[in-house]
Amino acid sequence: MATGVPFMPDAYVAVTLAGVQEFITASRRTADLWISSVLMSRLCAVALSAVEGGGGQVVLPQRIVRQDAALPNRLFAVVPAGQAARVAGEATKAIKEEWHRLAKLALPTTDPSVDSALATFPSVRWVAWDPSAAPAANNAGSYINGWRAVGQANDARRRVRDFSPYTGARGDVCSLCGRREGLSWNNTVAPRVRDSELLCAVCVLKRSPVVSRDLAGASVVFPSTASVAVAPFRARVRDALVAGGKQSPLADAVREHQRQVHQVGALLRELGATDPGDRPLPEQSVPALEEVAESLGGDAARWFRLDGTWLHQDTWQPLSLLRENAIAGSAADQAALEPVCRAGRSACAKVAALVAAGGGNPPGGSPGDDTGRSAPAIYLALMVQDADDMGTQLSTPEDPPAGEAPGEWHREWHRRISAVLAAAAEEQARAMRDGWGRAVYAGGDDLVGLLPADQALPVAQRCREIFVRRSTGLLRRPGVSTGLVFFHHSYPLQEALGRARQALDDAKARPGKGHLAVVVLRRGGERAAAVLPWVRRGTVPAQSLAELASAFRGPLSARLLADVHRERRGIAELGAAGLSYQAEMLRLVNRHWSEPATGPTDSEPGPAGLVAAVAPPAVRRPEDVDAWLAALEVARFLSAEAR
Repeated sequence: MATGVPFMPDAYVAVTLAGVQEFITASRRTADLWISSVLMSRLCAVALSAVEGGGGQVVLPQRIVRQDAALPNRLFAVVPAGQAARVAGEATKAIKEEWHRLAKLALPTTDPSVDSALATFPSVRWVAWDPSAAPAANNAGSYINGWRAVGQANDARRRVRDFSPYTGARGDVCSLCGRREGLSWNNTVAPRVRDSELLCAVCVLKRSPVVSRDLAGASVVFPSTASVAVAPFRARVRDALVAGGKQSPLADAVREHQRQVHQVGALLRELGATDPGDRPLPEQSVPALEEVAESLGGDAARWFRLDGTWLHQDTWQPLSLLRENAIAGSAADQAALEPVCRAGRSACAKVAALVAAGGGNPPGGSPGDDTGRSAPAIYLALMVQDADDMGTQLSTPEDPPAGEAPGEWHREWHRRISAVLAAAAEEQARAMRDGWGRAVYAGGDDLVGLLPADQALPVAQRCREIFVRRSTGLLRRPGVSTGLVFFHHSYPLQEALGRARQALDDAKARPGKGHLAVVVLRRGGERAAAVLPWVRRGTVPAQSLAELASAFRGPLSARLLADVHRERRGIAELGAAGLSYQAEMLRLVNRHWSEPATGPTDSEPGPAGLVAAVAPPAVRRPEDVDAWLAALEVARFLSAEAR
């Protein structure tokens, strides 16, 4: 854009909050994960305000005013020449002051050991480039020079770690982060901390209701892993209740289930539990369910706000409930809980049976009959998505149009990218809500969220398409890599987070990036892991994976996997010899397909086409067949557990 105003030399500053990934990953509950992200976004927001208040212009990221807005841990700003150090210092001071303000809300009185722990976080680092100190650099292209110089300086700066002096008084470490001394906290400070947990002064802020209210409002809640997993089941209950009315057998079953939850909660309180989780949340944690649930009114609306774990029959075990609530129960306590738990299991089974029957009377047999795919799901997915080569692409712009001042044009190009990322983040968060999930963090080029198992693949694909569509024309090669981990709702969240980050690294390690890494974690450990390109020769392997899951529910037998494993060496030898290993795979698929399997056609991929779509790029070794087999194992898992 040509303005006729000469481009004046500026200084350039980047401010980064270090250690954010470790802070967010140190989460045992989804609420820990979410509030960690919100807290970091708040600290970035105050830094952004401090830069603007100091006369700077923040180019990246764009300020977002939505309540669920997420800001990254780094900002880049243009500041007046000679003022870089001052502005960066004010941003650093604002971050520290906000951190200590939040800490004081949660911990009105502290001692030296608590203060020492709080001083270790957050770590703020900044770098600057001021061309006024080097007049030769003051040319029309100095903006992009400043961007590159600050980027190089930041890469060098992050190799230097800052360590605040810290000495714990005891040997116990924090139950969440394992990095600082773990302390016991009273219920006034942290009512969400269990008696068995020891939290450091940094991590206890995640469990403080006062901090949560300050950051996100009084009634904002985040769903548990179980609530995310069962969201599609609850949607089916909602639809059946709308169709059948408030006096249907299903409505009666829902009311009875809720009554059993309240009854077991009251008994657990008598036995010493502080919060057994039997009370409805202040609002629906899965927003897509809220509107219709509210229209049902009364008990039905409150039932939708119960934690999803109460819908699983496995929850209703006396010993498990006692352990979950840190109660050293006796045999008599277990005996007292048993009849209530038995009634709770029966109530769960009846709701599932009625949903399977479409909301009417259950099919023949007892309420405990297997309802197959109509039962609440026990698995969910954690998605981690990241744009590919953003740093490189932001540093290598195209030449500006003739007549445009390069410095101002490049700055405006970055602003447009920042606006696109903000719009993409909002659309991606909405896509996750529409899929019965929730975004933990959505920054446009970086996305973390939880989804029901049956929605994970289509929503991940949708989020990729959103980024590519919005950034096409601005970036040279818009693309994303994605890590998708399916895990049991009781699986340790920290381990699932770590595996998701590793899956993302695996996806980015593939040539050309732009891959999807899918991992299946059973309660006993990892079951399968596959890495597929997002796009291959006009096909979308992720979509083929979902269609294969549907095939495993119907005409395709799971015994195919055993045959492929048995023939893996022969298939690899065919591939190594340049022969048609695909024909051998078609033969195996045909053996386990209830109708004769066909190869792909112009209009229909057929079963062989679906299997070929998830194949590795080359098959020459048995390990290549194992990678193919892993993708089939993921599809088989989804066929059984994605519901």
